[in-house]
Amino acid sequence: QSGTMVLDGLFINTVNANPDITVNSGATLISGSADRIVDTATVTIDNGGIWDLGSGGNNGDDTVTTFNAGGRLDNGGPGISTLTALTYNLTGGALINANLGTGVLNSNNSIVNAANTLSGDAAVNDVNITSGVFNLDGELTVVDTVDISSGAVVNLGSSERINDGAIVSNLGELD
Repeated sequence: QSGTMVLDGLFINTVNANPDITVNSGATLISGSADRIVDTATVTIDNGGIWDLGSGGNNGDDTVTTFNAGGRLDNGGPGISTLTALTYNLTGGALINANLGTGVLNSNNSIVNAANTLSGDAAVNDVNITSGVFNLDGELTVVDTVDISSGAVVNLGSSERINDGAIVSNLGELD
């Protein structure tokens, strides 16, 4: 499917307490305000899909259990919106233009010429870059460990992208 859906009410699935929400390529999901999706959801943004956390001047902070992105997560509101999940899985050219809360950030990108990019800041506890290119234009503000696997590349947008107390295990490339 394609097109745009604006979510002004709370998305609750009474049949399945752990719903899966997928934004397909060419589609856009816009959260009308904060906390629109139930916290137990798994949200997947396919390559070419967009989830806009806020619109019309609204802050769109939200919490889900698992966030899978090959597409784009946008900020949308006037301030910086934050998505919080237990696990963030970035694949195939994900572009994160919002902040991320606590959890574990995994970047696994096997698509040639398609980097995963974090433009917002992230308060994640651990970061695992297993393959491909990861552009860190935002900042890892409180990360404990950063693991860069052999063959993976992390491009730092500027200095001070990883907080001072982090343990960095680098078997790949850190630029």
